[in-house]
Amino acid sequence: MTHTCDVCGLEHQVDEPTDVVEEVVAADAAVSIAEIEAERDVTLAKINAGNEKVWQEGRVAELEGQLLGMKEILDRLNAPPPEPEPVPVVVAPEPEPLAEPVAAVEPPPLVDEPPKSKKRGNPFWA
Repeated sequence: MTHTCDVCGLEHQVDEPTDVVEEVVAADAAVSIAEIEAERDVTLAKINAGNEKVWQEGRVAELEGQLLGMKEILDRLNAPPPEPEPVPVVVAPEPEPLAEPVAAVEPPPLVDEPPKSKKRGNPFWA
């Protein structure tokens, strides 16, 4: 059996049938495609695992913060109340005894003044 060579263009004697060669080439292509797909799947799995790890670390940090806040609140609630600050006692001084009131002395009326006369007219303009 002969076949035409793709490289040199001449006919060569072939011991194997060409169908087998085509099947081997097709099998090799399928294997290389499967290897490429497997590499892609592994790479995507690594990326997704990295994303999941980052998300989990963020979630853990958030929950730790919430737990810390709850512990602080519980500590405040369970702590004894602070002692009130002492209030200084201010003693008011005793009031001085009041002196006896002195009667107001009115000056004697002046004799030289004439008695006030009542004004006549409209009281609005007064």
